Amino acid sequence: MKANLSLFIFLSILSHLNFGCIYHQTKEIPNELGYAEVEVQGANKDEAERNAKIEMIGLILGELVQSQSIIVDSNSKDYFIESSREGLIRNFKILSDTRLRDGIKLRASGYVSKKLIGNALDEQYKFIGKPRILVLISEKIGNKTIEAGNTGSEARFISFFPGFEFLNKDKVLEISSKIKNYSQSIESEIFRNKVVESAVNENCELVLLGSYEVRQGGTIVEGSDMRSTFAGFSYKLIETRSQRILAADTIKGGHPAIDLNIGSDKAIEQILNVLVPSLKQQLASKWQRGYTINLAIEGMNYDSFVDMDISKTIRSIRGINSVTERGQDSKGRILLDIEALFNAGRLYSSLRDYKDRLGFSFHSKQIEGNSIVIEAEKALSPQRSE
Repeated sequence: MKANLSLFIFLSILSHLNFGCIYHQTKEIPNELGYAEVEVQGANKDEAERNAKIEMIGLILGELVQSQSIIVDSNSKDYFIESSREGLIRNFKILSDTRLRDGIKLRASGYVSKKLIGNALDEQYKFIGKPRILVLISEKIGNKTIEAGNTGSEARFISFFPGFEFLNKDKVLEISSKIKNYSQSIESEIFRNKVVESAVNENCELVLLGSYEVRQGGTIVEGSDMRSTFAGFSYKLIETRSQRILAADTIKGGHPAIDLNIGSDKAIEQILNVLVPSLKQQLASKWQRGYTINLAIEGMNYDSFVDMDISKTIRSIRGINSVTERGQDSKGRILLDIEALFNAGRLYSSLRDYKDRLGFSFHSKQIEGNSIVIEAEKALSPQRSE
C-alpha cells in the first residue's frame, strides 16, 4: 500500500513538472517567436536557404511594423542576415526541395526571434542613428490658411512616428522661411526641389510634404448644432538622396462636430490612423537608407593613393556599401563617391578611427551636407587588417 502511494505521489509530481514545461514552451512561441513558412528559389541550395531566411525575417518584420513603433527600410532584412546573429531563426527546417533547370526551389519553416530583431534594430540605430525626416504640412481650415513649418498637422504626424528623429523646430522654421516665396503646392517640382535641397543640407533622409484641408458642411440633424466636417490630406514622401517619390496619396476623412477646429482635430486623427500602417509598409518595401557622400583628398598624389590601397580600406569600414573612384579634379584632388548608411559627419569620424589603417594622417578642411574635403599631412605605417 505504501509502495503504491509513493508511486502515485511520484507520478503526480512528474506529471505536474511535464505539464509546466509544455505550458512554458507554448507560451514562449507566440510571445517571443514568430512562426514563418515560406517558398523561395535560388541558384543553389545555399542561396535558396539564405533567401528563405530573408523572407521569414521579412514576414515577422511586417508584423512588428504593424503592431509596434518600428521603422525599417528595405535593406534591413539583408543587414540582419549578414550580421550572422545566433538564434535569430530557430528550428529552421527544409520541408521540401525541388530541382529546377536554373536552380532549386525550397519550402522551409522556422521560428524568428522577435526579441533579437528588436535588439538588432536598437543596435543598428545606435551605430548609424535613427532616420531623420523633415515634415512640412500646410493647412487650410475653413477660410484660414497656415503655411507649412508650424502647424498642428505636423505635430500630429510626428506623434505617430516615434521611430524617427525629426528635424528640430528652429531648423524647420528656418527652411520654411527660405521657401515662403515659392508656391507651396506639393505638385510644384520647383518647390519640392528647394525643400529636398534644404533637407539634404540638414542630413535628412526623408521629406514628407503635405497639405491638409478642412471645410464644414451643413447640420446633420435639423435643429442641431452638430455639423458635418469634410477633410482631405494630400502628401508626397520623398527619399532625399535619390529624390524618388516613395509614396503619394490623398486620404479623405471627416468627423461631425459643432466647432470646425474640433472637427479638424478629430479628422486628422482619423486620417493618420489609416495612413500610418500603409506608409510604414511602403517604407519597408521601397526605402533604402543611406547617403552618397563625396570625399575629396588634397595633398596626395594618385600613385600613393593607389599603392596604399586606400579605397579598399575605406570600403572595409562598417556601414560603407561601396566606394567609387572618380579620378582627380582640376585642382589635383582625389575624388571618391562613397555609399554609406550614415552621413558625412559620421563618415569623417569613422575615417579618423581608421587613420592608422589608412596609412596617412589628415585634417578636415570642409564638412558640409554630403561633402567632405580632407587634406593629407603625412604617411604613417599602415596597420592593415586581413
